Amino acid sequence: MKKFKYFFLLILISLLIISCSKHKSPTATTIENTRIKKYIFYDTSNNLFATQILDYDSQNRLYKFSEYDANNNINKYYIYEYNANDLIIKASEYDNSSTLKRYMIYQYDANGNTVSAVDYFTGDTTPAYVYNYEYVNGKLYKIIWLLNGTEPVHEFIYSYDVYGNIIKCEHYDTIYNPPTLSGYETVEYDSKNKMVKCSYYDGLGNVKAYFNYFYDENDNIIKTEYYLDNSLYYVCIWEYEIFWLFFKINKRKNLILLIFLKIVIIIFRGKTK
Repeated sequence: MKKFKYFFLLILISLLIISCSKHKSPTATTIENTRIKKYIFYDTSNNLFATQILDYDSQNRLYKFSEYDANNNINKYYIYEYNANDLIIKASEYDNSSTLKRYMIYQYDANGNTVSAVDYFTGDTTPAYVYNYEYVNGKLYKIIWLLNGTEPVHEFIYSYDVYGNIIKCEHYDTIYNPPTLSGYETVEYDSKNKMVKCSYYDGLGNVKAYFNYFYDENDNIIKTEYYLDNSLYYVCIWEYEIFWLFFKINKRKNLILLIFLKIVIIIFRGKTK
C-alpha cells in the first residue's frame, strides 16, 4: 500500500505545480491550441496496465475523467460541474456500473481561490473529510484535512522559491500533539523554469519515490517516469489533442489541482464504505 501512497502524494504536488501556471487569454477569437487527452501507463516490461482519458465540453472544460484497466475495461470515472466563472463546484465519482460512490463540493473566495472542499460518501449527511485551504500573499500555504469535518488529521504546508514555484510540500499528522512530520516532497526545475523532478521523502528524510518529467519542443510534458526505492516502477505517456477555440478563454484557477486532489484524497486515505 505504501507504494501507492507515495505515488499519489507525488501526483498531488506535481499536478498542483502544473495547475499554478498562468493561463493567458488570447486576443484573437479563434485560436489553435492543445489539451491533455490521455495518460497511458506501462510497466517496466513495457506492458500496458492502465489508461486515463479526459473528455471536455464545448467550452473546453474537463467534464469527465475516466480510468481503464489493461483490457480497456472501465474501473471508475469522475464527472465535474462548474459555476458561471468556470470553477469546479462539484466532482462526483462513479464505479464501473455508473453507481455514484462519493462526491466533493468546492467553495471559493472572491478571487477564485479554493477555500474548502467537502467530501461525502453517497447517502451520508456527515462528510467523510473537509479540506480547508489557507493562502499567504495570494499563494496556497496550507491544506488542512478534517476527519468527519471536525477532527484535524493532516496538514500539507507549501513553500515557494523567488519565482513563485512550489519547491516543497510538508505533510504533518495532526492527530498527534505536537504534530508529526510524516513526509515531504521537493521539486526541481531546469533553466527554463520547467519542473523536471518531484521527490517524496519519509519523515526521517529518506527518499522513497520520485518522478522524472520529459518535455517536447513546445515545453509540453510528454512522459513521466515513476521510481520507487530507486527502481523504475512505471512509465506514463501523456497524449495531447489539437482543438480550436472560437471564444475568449476565461482564466480558470486550480482546475487540474481539484481534479487530481480528488483522486489523491480517495486513494491516500484508504477509507472505504
